[in-house]
Amino acid sequence: MTSLDEQQQPDLARPSALKSLIPIALAGMFMVTGILVLVYLGRDTARLLNAPLDDIELVPLVDADHVPPMSEMKGQIIVMHFWGTWCPPCREEFPQYVQLFNAYKGQPKVKFLTVSCSPGPEDNLDKLKEETIQFMHARELRIPNYADPAMYTRGRIAKMLSSGGFQYPMTLIVDNKGIVREFWLGQLSDTMKQVDEAVKIQLAEYNQQ
Repeated sequence: MTSLDEQQQPDLARPSALKSLIPIALAGMFMVTGILVLVYLGRDTARLLNAPLDDIELVPLVDADHVPPMSEMKGQIIVMHFWGTWCPPCREEFPQYVQLFNAYKGQPKVKFLTVSCSPGPEDNLDKLKEETIQFMHARELRIPNYADPAMYTRGRIAKMLSSGGFQYPMTLIVDNKGIVREFWLGQLSDTMKQVDEAVKIQLAEYNQQ
């Protein structure tokens, strides 16, 4: 015959057992979420990588020249970077990007298209230009910047992503035949190092053609 205390022991142990399952359940949720994110990114990669980027519309914003059609830029490796002064990861990454630009300044086979973007519709290019200049002057940075006034270029890239969205900062490498060979969404600690390595690979392939 069991005592009252002995009868209550299983009930007292049950909450503790349930609590011990919480970390396991949370770990499982994070794992599933991570897998879904990787699948989503994989789908984006499958659609964007090795796809032609044959049409863009950019206009000069700061210290920049006219952007010719993509058909006229074939023969150059294009590094296209989308950023915004309002975007914390963009602000943190931008000085590294400018360093990369300066490293390839004398390389005629590589062209940088740096696109300063507003957080919403591009309805005030004067304000965008002013904010871009203030940001660069405060940090003693200098690089040609373009604008995507009708968001046409971003719209075309977004359609090439399964998510249909656009994330800042974003960097793409388009090879000398107009094909997207690499892209980076958001900020990683070594993004610009990866971009540099990818440009070197493209230059090596270009020189072997």
